Amino acid sequence: MIRLLWFSCCFLVASCAVINFQKEGGKPGDSTIGTCRANTKLLNHLLATAAPGSTLLIPPSLTFWVMGGIHASNIRQLTIALEGTLKFWAPDELMTNRKEWPHGSDNRVEECIYFENVTGLTLTSKGAGVLEGNGHHWWGAIKYLEFRENRPRLFHVESGSHLLVENVLFHDSPYWTTFFHNVYNLTVRNSRIIAKVDPKATHHTAIELTAFNTDGFDVAGSHIHIHDSYVWNQDDCFCVKDVSNTYRSFGGVTRETVAVHPSLLAPPGSPWKHCTSNMLFERNNASGLGLTIGSIGSACVKNITFRDSTMVNTFKGLYLKTHPSGGEHSGIITDILYQNITLYRPEQWAIWIGPQQAIYSGACSLLWPDPGTKCPIPAFMDWRGITMRDIFILHPKTSPGVIIGNSTNPMTGIVFDNVVATDAQHAPWGDLFYACHGVVGTANKGTHPIPPCFNGGCIPDGKCRNAQAGVPCCSGKHHKTIDCPKGGRCGA
Repeated sequence: MIRLLWFSCCFLVASCAVINFQKEGGKPGDSTIGTCRANTKLLNHLLATAAPGSTLLIPPSLTFWVMGGIHASNIRQLTIALEGTLKFWAPDELMTNRKEWPHGSDNRVEECIYFENVTGLTLTSKGAGVLEGNGHHWWGAIKYLEFRENRPRLFHVESGSHLLVENVLFHDSPYWTTFFHNVYNLTVRNSRIIAKVDPKATHHTAIELTAFNTDGFDVAGSHIHIHDSYVWNQDDCFCVKDVSNTYRSFGGVTRETVAVHPSLLAPPGSPWKHCTSNMLFERNNASGLGLTIGSIGSACVKNITFRDSTMVNTFKGLYLKTHPSGGEHSGIITDILYQNITLYRPEQWAIWIGPQQAIYSGACSLLWPDPGTKCPIPAFMDWRGITMRDIFILHPKTSPGVIIGNSTNPMTGIVFDNVVATDAQHAPWGDLFYACHGVVGTANKGTHPIPPCFNGGCIPDGKCRNAQAGVPCCSGKHHKTIDCPKGGRCGA
C-alpha cells in the first residue's frame, strides 16, 4: 500500500522522474567547444524545467564535456545523481582563447556551476561521480599576475537550505573548489577535493602552491556539518567564511544578501547583519593551508568546532585569520574549539591565530618574519574563547606557531589544553617556540612547549628576546648585545 501511494503521489505531481542527461541529448566523449556549449545549454534547460522531486542523472562510466556557466535558480527538491563525469572546457596554456569562457557584465568569468536560491538540493553519487575543473590550465604564477582571482569556482551555491553533498570528487578546480554562501542546514559527507599541479605530489612545494586560491569546502551560514571527507589542495582546506551583506549573482549583478533562515541573523543591536554559526567539522583529512576560520572582517563568527581529524604534510595547520581591513565596524570570532587533531610533519605553521598572511594590501607578508617584512595586526577584531584541546604536532619543520593580537584589543580566553609539539623546531622563534603577544592565554594539562605569553608569561632578565615574536621582558627592559642579535637581552 505504501509503495502504491508513493507512485500515485509521484504521478499526480509529475515529479519523482529520472531525467537521463544522455537520453535527453547530452553527448559524451566530445571535447570540441561546440559540444561543450551544447551540453551546457541542455543542462541549463533541464535544471530550469525539472519538477520538484526529480532526479537529474549523469550516467555512469561516461564523460560529458561542458562549458562554464551552468546555472539555475529557485530549485526545489532536486537530486543530481552524478554517476559519471562533468569535465569543464579550459583555455589553452597561453590563454589565447580565454574569451570563449562566459563572462558577466562586470567582465568576470562565470562560475563553472552556480545555483542561487535553492531548497532541498542533493548532489550525490554512488562513489564514481567527478566534477573535473581542468584547473591546471588556469593555474601558474605568470597567469596569476595577469588574471589574479578572475577565475571560476567549480561549485557555488548562493542562498540555499537543506542541502546535501555526498560521495563526490571535486578535481582540479580553477579557483575556489566549492563555496556555500548564506546557507542553512548543509551536510557534506564522504567527498573529496584534490588540486595538485603534479598528480603524484606529496608535499606543498613552491610549484604546487602556484595552484593559487584552490580553496576546498568554503562555507558561510549556519547549521553546517561536514564529515568524513578529504581535501588536498593549495589553499584553505575546510574553511569558515562570514556571510557578506552583498553577493555577485549570475551575470555580474550585485545583490543584497537576504538571510535564508533566522539563525543567520545577528542579534538585535549588533553592528552586523548576519552571523556565521553552529558548524561541526569532524573525521576529516586535510592537507593544504589548513582547517581555517577566515579571513574574517567586520563580521560575526561563533560556535565552530573542528575535531577528530588528521593532517599529513599540511602547509598550514589550524589557521584563524582576520581580514587586513575591518571596515566600519568591529568583528567577533568566539566560541571556537579545535579538538583531537593530529598534524604529521606540518611544513609551515602548525598553529596560526592572528592576521591573514597574504599578498593583499595591509596583510601580513607571506615572507614574514624574514628581515624587512611586516605583519600588521588589525585592532578591529574581538577574539574571545578560542580553545585548542588534544592537539598533537609531530615533527614540524618550523617552530610550532604564531598567536598574535593587537595590544589595544588583545585576544582573551585563548586556551591551550594538552597542545603538544613533538620535536619542535627552534627556527624562527628560538627557545620561545611561538610568536606570542597581544594575548590573554592559558596553557594547562600537558601543553608543551607553552606559548611564552600564556599564563602571564614573560622573558626573565638575562635571556635573549626576539623582537618579532613579541614576548615582553619581565622587567620591561632590554639591552643590545652581540649574543642576542634578534632583539637584545632582557634586563637593564
